[in-house]
Amino acid sequence: MLNNDALNKLGAMRTGDGILLRNDFCFIRLLKFYQEHKQFEQVHQDVYIFLKMLEKDLEICYSEKHNIFSQERDSLTLCYVCQRVSVGPYDESFKTKVSGTEVIIHNVPANRCTNCGEVSYDAKAMEYIERQEKLHKDQIRNNYYRLFSYPDKVELWSSKRLSFEPKGWERLMRDELHRAIDNIYDDEFTEFYFRYVSEDNARFDLENILTYNVGVKAFRKLHPHHLVMERSFNKPETDRAELSQYSILQEYDTIIPGERMWTNKELLAFWDTTLDPMRTDTKPATIWYKIKTGYFKAVQKSDDHAHLGIKLKLVVPNTKKIQLFSVLKSLIDGTMASFDDYNGSELEEVSERLSISLKIEQQVVMKLLMDGDKAVFNPTRFVYPYRSGVMWNPADDRLVHIDLEIAESNERDVWEYSGELFVVQGIEMNV
Repeated sequence: MLNNDALNKLGAMRTGDGILLRNDFCFIRLLKFYQEHKQFEQVHQDVYIFLKMLEKDLEICYSEKHNIFSQERDSLTLCYVCQRVSVGPYDESFKTKVSGTEVIIHNVPANRCTNCGEVSYDAKAMEYIERQEKLHKDQIRNNYYRLFSYPDKVELWSSKRLSFEPKGWERLMRDELHRAIDNIYDDEFTEFYFRYVSEDNARFDLENILTYNVGVKAFRKLHPHHLVMERSFNKPETDRAELSQYSILQEYDTIIPGERMWTNKELLAFWDTTLDPMRTDTKPATIWYKIKTGYFKAVQKSDDHAHLGIKLKLVVPNTKKIQLFSVLKSLIDGTMASFDDYNGSELEEVSERLSISLKIEQQVVMKLLMDGDKAVFNPTRFVYPYRSGVMWNPADDRLVHIDLEIAESNERDVWEYSGELFVVQGIEMNV
């Protein structure tokens, strides 16, 4: 029986209704208590091994888990299932998952009961399993990707484009990239250059691949005054033989090069408007509406196959802070949608949902959606009903150059937003 002092140390409390556990209660710490008081029995060892196997998902008491017990593997111990002294050494094959991929680890030093056949693992076995899992992770890295992390730069060389909510080895790659970007932090870094290099011509949203699919929390420490994102259709260049097998390079740098990969060829549209204060829950609809009702000029129609660039300038009150990467996707989606011409499908349903979201008349929304005179692109279904709201699908997959500048203003509560959309031409590539 544990006394009240011992319970408090474990993060628990005895009341008239029984034992109450605090939010930070840790079973690992409880098992350690039993070990220190010479009450660590086979059943406790079994519970410990179970928790240790779940460690990657639970992330509990990481700093203490290796100090729970250190009992040596005996040649003959008591079976905790049948309670007979009939357990001896046995080499077991152990199934586990490494980055979502099932892996079988052979020759795990286990204990097997010769009476009932139950297999159990001790601390040495779990350490062996951990070492083998690390070897499998290293093999995955070498086969599919390589990551290089520096204080002011991150490079990811890979064989596959990073998807949203990746599985298997892609998840391992995403998690490592997330941690590496999170380590880029210095108050002196105010400009950032992200680029994606691959010969793959498939269309995708550049801002999604470089930021959103990585996880916006990876960029929470970055507060750029200037951000440039570009896409190259060249093969990644390297003089390192071990990197030549990878077809994709994602790079995150704290220096914007003087010469970009793309230049402005033909102006398509420009705008100047004001925004409501931007928060992490700002929707594309708000951006779209503000641009459509502000000063907006469509200069000419765009070829459906032309590569595009966009230059954005956001002026924020100097009393406000903006988490840029939390609103970047909504900002670009809403902006690119303002250049679209709606094809009229599901107009009634879409306009009704947008009018509710924006708190404006449905007829106003209809007029803005169908205003072809202010459109740059041909009619498409760029917004459609989704669940209880809408889903936006603008032409931002045509963007290969994004240039965003953030400035400060002395004006209180006034957020200015301006920019231009243009066709680009490549400097280094034949596109």
